[in-house]
Amino acid sequence: MILICMAESNREEDNKPKLKLSILDRLLLKLPKLSLRSFPEYFHGVFWAVGIPLFIVLGTLFILVVLVYVPFPMNYLFAAAVPAFVILYFSKTMVERFIDWYNATFAKPMEWNVDKSSQEYFDLLEKQKAKREGKSS
Repeated sequence: MILICMAESNREEDNKPKLKLSILDRLLLKLPKLSLRSFPEYFHGVFWAVGIPLFIVLGTLFILVVLVYVPFPMNYLFAAAVPAFVILYFSKTMVERFIDWYNATFAKPMEWNVDKSSQEYFDLLEKQKAKREGKSS
């Protein structure tokens, strides 16, 4: 893949490293959004277990039919359309995942405030204890 990136820390602006993507990666991100995020979680398994194998089988059959029944120069172009679509779709997905990983790892560092978190936890425990004592009376 073309996941060429360079992280430069630009300390003058935000103290956050900037991600520079290659031109090909920026063009991939401009493709229309084909995402499963709008569907419920249980649909993801159906998509990967049924949808993708079905797409692969139908794509293969389409390529065979096109190679046999379409005249010479056009059959190669039509047959190359299915793998090209698959490569573009998965490349875009890989670039999006890379950007998400980069932002989670470098751009937005996690804040560790142990005192605040532990105090909230102890307050929650005390509230639950008070509820239990109130119900048992």
